[in-house]
Amino acid sequence: MTRAAEQLRQEKAAFDQAKLQDGLWFSLKLVMGFSAVLVVVGIFCFGAYVALHQDEYGPAVARIAMGTLLAELLAAMVGIWRLVLSPKTLAPLKPVTGARSRTSAPRRRPRRK
Repeated sequence: MTRAAEQLRQEKAAFDQAKLQDGLWFSLKLVMGFSAVLVVVGIFCFGAYVALHQDEYGPAVARIAMGTLLAELLAAMVGIWRLVLSPKTLAPLKPVTGARSRTSAPRRRPRRK
């Protein structure tokens, strides 16, 4: 009985650890998602400012800045999606207990005399 209790305790500890890590990973993804939104909005605002004020920077600088910002924006979106927000990175929580049957040891046949 103590072996089964110890095994159950270890399986519960493993599940609790996986649950904690899943919660922390969710928090990290949430923070990364909000940060990505802020970065995208910031890049858009800066690009729009440069595009609307071409007389201050010149048309060549504005074109280079817009191309660079567009490439950076696309790269940031793809990187954030592939590394953090992709559903493929999720490891679903599942029970860690084995699917084996818990039967007692096989019984011995009594010896005949």
